[in-house]
Amino acid sequence: MIRVLYSFAIFVYKLALTLASPFNTKAKRSIQIRRQQDLSILKNYSKAYWFHCSSLGELEQAYPLMKECKHAGKAVVVSLFSTSGFDYWQKYELIDHAFLLPFDTKSNAQKLMQEFNPSKVYWVKNDFFFNFFAAITIEKIPLYLFSVKLYQGHFLFNPMFKSFLSFLKKITFIYCIDNQSYTLLKDQGFTNVKLSGDTRVHRVKNRVLAVQKLDWILQWKKEDFLIIYASIHPEDFAVLSFLNEENIKHLIVPHEIHGPQNEQIQQRISIDFEEYSKDKTLTKNVVLLNKVGILFDCYQYADLVYVGGGFSKGIHNILEPTVFGTSVIFGPNHTKFWEATHFLALNLAKEVTNKAEFLDLVMLQHQSPHLALKAKMEYEAFYSAYPNFAKQIFDHTHKHNV
Repeated sequence: MIRVLYSFAIFVYKLALTLASPFNTKAKRSIQIRRQQDLSILKNYSKAYWFHCSSLGELEQAYPLMKECKHAGKAVVVSLFSTSGFDYWQKYELIDHAFLLPFDTKSNAQKLMQEFNPSKVYWVKNDFFFNFFAAITIEKIPLYLFSVKLYQGHFLFNPMFKSFLSFLKKITFIYCIDNQSYTLLKDQGFTNVKLSGDTRVHRVKNRVLAVQKLDWILQWKKEDFLIIYASIHPEDFAVLSFLNEENIKHLIVPHEIHGPQNEQIQQRISIDFEEYSKDKTLTKNVVLLNKVGILFDCYQYADLVYVGGGFSKGIHNILEPTVFGTSVIFGPNHTKFWEATHFLALNLAKEVTNKAEFLDLVMLQHQSPHLALKAKMEYEAFYSAYPNFAKQIFDHTHKHNV
């Protein structure tokens, strides 16, 4: 019965996306690309390693493991669910080919496996697509789920989904991102599970080595205190307040660089601002950055970072700013992120729930440079000691023949 309901839910999702496509650019591209892509080209990548990533964040998470595979001489093919990840895959030089994963119906899964014969499949995080899992398993292809994050109340632990949870015991191996996820599965009788940490940490450590200098920020920031508001949603303005001080600069980076959310953000900025554009000399203390692909490089100049999403679906990436040794602030929706819990416990990050708390933290950081130095040293110690779990996963899936 649950499989019938699951298939019906997939049908409803596809129908909703199709109906929305005339009015929504993302939905339209999602439908169009899936209709137009030629999956027969996957025959050219027989015995490749197949990685599935939901979107761009998961692609970043998988990249260190892809690097290990390429070092072993394997071709890497990537499927993505979201167009926001698909649009950027060609910037990742290790990827040989990418496609949008068809919707998870039994027929789509069977058709894909008729075209594609990978030697191993690596599935990132929590995209549990059970028709594809079944098709891969039937073909006796090793299937590894990694960076899996589970929690009390996750749908898999609902008795209704007992058959899905049982099916995961047939997966070749599951690598959990934290001890909570590992313990939850062990308590359910899983033997094909291992605690393996977060591959994103190794990814951001590598990215720091290739960080790009941004002259426009240096010229604008000068010696002033710079706060970056990263991946901001309109809901974040529940706490955001911009101090109009001469020696404080504010760089606002919306999560959506176009559309209604971006317009709402611009309307809610309470003081005079200007928008960044190439070759423009910035003169105001508040700058709006509507540009994809340079936020990570901006972090090297920040004195404090507010990471958005904590008042909506969940905070965005806090590893990227903290790898530079910068303190972070975020809203209350962070409990599903191990790194937030860890940095809060170390007093390296702060949660805010109202404007007064936010302003108090900004003033404390601005007036106490010794706190920034202490945080930088502690972040450096954390990142230096953190293991390369991508290599550990690769070695485990090969040397131990799991």
